[in-house]
Amino acid sequence: MQVSDQFVRQVKCFDGASRHLGGSHQKTLNDFSMSGQTMAVVHSEHSNDASSDLSVTSDVGTPRTSPVGPRHRWYLPIKSLSDIMCGFLLLLLTSPVILLGVLLVKLSSKGPAFYCQTRCGKNGETFKVIKLRTMIQNAESQTGAVWSQIDDPRITRVGRFLRDSHIDEFPQLINVLLGQMSLVGPRPERPEFVSQFEFDLPVYRNRMDVRPGITGLSQLQLPADSDLESVRIKLLHDLYYIRNASPWLDCRILLFTGWLFGMTFVTAAWKWIRMPDFNQVNGYVESLVGKDSELLAPIKPQLFEETATPYDETAPVRHPK
Repeated sequence: MQVSDQFVRQVKCFDGASRHLGGSHQKTLNDFSMSGQTMAVVHSEHSNDASSDLSVTSDVGTPRTSPVGPRHRWYLPIKSLSDIMCGFLLLLLTSPVILLGVLLVKLSSKGPAFYCQTRCGKNGETFKVIKLRTMIQNAESQTGAVWSQIDDPRITRVGRFLRDSHIDEFPQLINVLLGQMSLVGPRPERPEFVSQFEFDLPVYRNRMDVRPGITGLSQLQLPADSDLESVRIKLLHDLYYIRNASPWLDCRILLFTGWLFGMTFVTAAWKWIRMPDFNQVNGYVESLVGKDSELLAPIKPQLFEETATPYDETAPVRHPK
């Protein structure tokens, strides 16, 4: 068959591609997926089966090993052992706070106190991450998988405090003890988003070379994901961490996480105990009496000239006795 009788479709390797190209080529796709290279998928233009007459090539002809893997591989087994030991100790220390969070969630909204969500772990294996529920029950029943937004109306009042203080993430220490997560590592992403990110961002799969973490370089340095550009910037930080993971880097991340947690916890607690300010009071009264009420209209101070008695030059001058 001549090349003119074929068409070439350029795709980037990602797990979702195997669904369209057929299971028989799963191994070929997996071999290329780690390289993040562009592949040419060639088949007859008269065929409706995307897996027929498949040939896969890369820009250099053969798959190559990505240079983004961990540089200090000797540290990985030590990291795994320290995760279990430190995770168990931290779970004991935070268990009273977790129980208090469970009580607040149960008293403030309907539904379970814990929220389990599917995430992608090491090598793309899925697991259930455990967190305290901060949103209303079945928050995504109408929208499907979506990012949380600023001032998201689905977040409960107690959930806002738990998120601001990061107490909702304490139960993930259970995932650490189960070997599904690490204390430090890239943020575990949802499978619904991973397929798209792997298609749009080269070497995105490399961030799953290590176990995801409760905290990490990208989590500390950057805000939550809001668009593809924010995901790209976080990917750069994740790849930097994976390549340079070491005891010293992990210690710095954990120390900064502890300091940041203390600051955010105090800030979140202050939001709960502080006195209502003028804007809160004014807005509440406005909801009661209406914004057109005279009570809410500012009263202009009267000038002295308008209120003082006019001076009469013909009036006799009275001298004090």
